[in-house]
Amino acid sequence: MDRFQGDPSDPPSLHKYLYCHNDPADRSDPSGLADYLLFWGDEQGVPFEDAAETKRDEIEKRADFKAEKDNTYVISVTKFSDVGDALRQHKEIKEIYFFVHHSPDVMHLDMVSTAADSNVSKDGATYTKRTGLFRKETYLTTAFTGWDRSGCINGGSLFIYGCHSESLAKDMGVYLFGKPGEGIGTTCYFPRDPSTGEVFSVNTWYYYLIWIPSLNQNPY
Repeated sequence: MDRFQGDPSDPPSLHKYLYCHNDPADRSDPSGLADYLLFWGDEQGVPFEDAAETKRDEIEKRADFKAEKDNTYVISVTKFSDVGDALRQHKEIKEIYFFVHHSPDVMHLDMVSTAADSNVSKDGATYTKRTGLFRKETYLTTAFTGWDRSGCINGGSLFIYGCHSESLAKDMGVYLFGKPGEGIGTTCYFPRDPSTGEVFSVNTWYYYLIWIPSLNQNPY
């Protein structure tokens, strides 16, 4: 059955089993559907789910978004396989967004875990990160080249919202869509004014007054 609901102004398109206006010799009938996947990882103090839902609302208001045939999906992911499962389940994937914690060349789907299936890199190598003045943690990573990309539309787009995400986004975009992805660098540690709750920018002196005494907290 055709997944496209059809256009009332084009009666043949409403038929559930009639493709390309019953003229396969001269016409083709791609699905015309587009899926937008918005992944959000373990939040750890950062409202990733809210950010993903906000982006979803923006996408659905675009002039080129057709509600009758396009779909957005906000998906929680904390393991490498969660992303892989979604890529297999969805077809005609036009855009992918990640709202996650990030270190240089490593995406942390679950900031708490150091398991191999909760972190993603290009090559799958282990990664050691300083988490305090005298403390380091080693993260095992899984290479994203293991993901099934058959559902991704060639020329589609990938975006990663997370610190230090630029280099990994470029490589991941090429792998999934055939063109570099875009990394939107953001800080994942948001100190707030104790009296007002206002979030301080990383370029304000007060940010460092709060962060330096709290080196056990990861600023990125």
